[in-house]
Amino acid sequence: MTYESQRAAAVPPDLTAALAGEPRATAAFERLGRSARYAVILPLLKARTPETRAKILARTVARLADQAQTVPRGDVRGP
Repeated sequence: MTYESQRAAAVPPDLTAALAGEPRATAAFERLGRSARYAVILPLLKARTPETRAKILARTVARLADQAQTVPRGDVRGP
């Protein structure tokens, strides 16, 4: 199975929708650079079942929301 390259990868619609419901996660995602965003998107692209994708999506949004609380503004390296 092939995946979109980092340069061409778009944010999946389900991630966009999940981020829309969580402002802290959205803020953290927007601070990420291209490589870090791809690191967030790639596991979703690799998910083999809808159930697995849903679990990864929930975990990802929760992790981003937590980062928004713990990472100083402007620091995209994360904890």
